[in-house]
Amino acid sequence: AVVSTQSTGIANQQSDGCKSFRKIDNLANIKAIGAGSSHAGAVNGNGEVFLWGNNKDTQVCPKKTAMIGKPVKLTGLNTVNVVQFYIVQIACGEGFTLCRTADGRLYSW
Repeated sequence: AVVSTQSTGIANQQSDGCKSFRKIDNLANIKAIGAGSSHAGAVNGNGEVFLWGNNKDTQVCPKKTAMIGKPVKLTGLNTVNVVQFYIVQIACGEGFTLCRTADGRLYSW
């Protein structure tokens, strides 16, 4: 029997060790997704990037918050305003995130 469910940002971890489905709210018109070991990202039809999950290495956002439980829109990274470019692809690794623009530029953090 499942006693409790804990959200890890990516999936719900049940007390029996199994993961259950988790609906990701506030996302629509998703065209691309990426998943790392403990964070995930999505790109919508407007080229906007949303990230959530473990932020230990600031792979989700530059703030020093350890866990980002709900998707946050990427609005900028240091002095580069990533949102000014139309993002078409996202990849999430162990402690980093990559995005590719429609014109072939690659951004990493």
